[in-house]
Amino acid sequence: MSSVSSDPTLLLIFVGVVTLTYFATRKIFGHDPREPPLAPQAIPVLGHMVGLSPSKFNYYVDLSQQTGSPIFTMSLPGQKMYVATKPELIQTVCGASLEAQAVLDKNVNGDEGDFGLSMESYSVMRAALKPGSNLDDMNRIMIREIAKSICFNRLRESPEGSACIPD
Repeated sequence: MSSVSSDPTLLLIFVGVVTLTYFATRKIFGHDPREPPLAPQAIPVLGHMVGLSPSKFNYYVDLSQQTGSPIFTMSLPGQKMYVATKPELIQTVCGASLEAQAVLDKNVNGDEGDFGLSMESYSVMRAALKPGSNLDDMNRIMIREIAKSICFNRLRESPEGSACIPD
């Protein structure tokens, strides 16, 4: 009859469970007080990924209001992300110039209409990515670049047995 201590499978499972419990506890309760406030999440571990899906950019604004701070910490699986929701903080955090700050300050969330860097970039991206010849051309260029990269890697690994896609 084998005991628990002599069975390596049970010992490995036990060590795995203890390790996962340790990291989960550390993740949930391990917020450094020197960091920006921790944003609440509805579902532990997956909460922010689920929240970002339906509300997109306004999710950050909602979290900012919930934390009562224009800068906060989001806990994501395996990492933390700091989010600054006020354009004036970007200069402090990233060192943006005053000119860049003025551009960023202009109608960030589109609350005042369809103008400003964020709102204007949406319409430009939508126009460029709508079905048609422009999108087809971009896709051809992208596929060609990916094929070149794959061919380069194959040739580097095995020059005698590789076939590459021509330009």
